Amino acid sequence: MFDRIKSDIHRYIRLDADVANPSFYAKALIILGEAPLHALILYRFLNWSQRKIKIGVIRKLITIITIPFSFWYKAIWGINIETEAAIGKGFYIGHPGGIHIGPIRMGENCNIGHNVTIGIGGRGEARGIPEIGNQVWIGALSVIFGKISIGDHTTILPGTILSKSVPDHVTVAGNPGRVILHDTDNDEIIFGTIVRPMDFKPEI
Repeated sequence: MFDRIKSDIHRYIRLDADVANPSFYAKALIILGEAPLHALILYRFLNWSQRKIKIGVIRKLITIITIPFSFWYKAIWGINIETEAAIGKGFYIGHPGGIHIGPIRMGENCNIGHNVTIGIGGRGEARGIPEIGNQVWIGALSVIFGKISIGDHTTILPGTILSKSVPDHVTVAGNPGRVILHDTDNDEIIFGTIVRPMDFKPEI
């Protein structure tokens, strides 16, 4: 749990800091000020407690104690991450609001925007939950559902409605979602590119 939380915090500092080597004060502001990060830490703790704590009474007590916090993030910040979800380390939620993540499977170093729904869907044999690979970027207003798999290094553009599997290293867009580019690299949007103040050259 702590290793994953540490990786999550590292991702937030890297993506939200405006300099390459932020000060302790700047890091503290990011950690204390990012509601999505707080919701993610709460999910990590609840997920860990449900998997690792064997005494049922203690698990239930933890759930009861954390209900007000879960309600706060759902009602005020619009972030709901199901405890049963299995999300790899280094997860980054760009902005709060309209986020629902069901009992999905997701790899490491993934990014999502606001107003994103990922959960159970489909009919018959197609009904199930998505399995999302490593380093997947999911844009705002996207909906992903059903018994599908999303390959590593995939980029899902904003507003995409996806209910079919897609391979690695592709860019997906549209409703219904379809592959529009192959052999794409999303390192820059996943990990961010920090532009230092001295790099700015104002036009004259």
